[in-house]
Amino acid sequence: MLDDLASDDRGGVILPLEDDASGADGLVFQFPVEIEVRVVAPHDPDQVVATALDRLTAALQGLT
Repeated sequence: MLDDLASDDRGGVILPLEDDASGADGLVFQFPVEIEVRVVAPHDPDQVVATALDRLTAALQGLT
């Protein structure tokens, strides 16, 4: 598997999908991502930090 890896100039890695011989259509691109999160006081006093964190978690899970 390591012989199949190809890296780019920016530190990303291109992996072929497992058990897939479809060529370029079957590539998975993996690259480093930096995410900065700042928790600030909500505009609505009834909104709690837990709700904001739940929304952030759902958004991040939607990226996968």
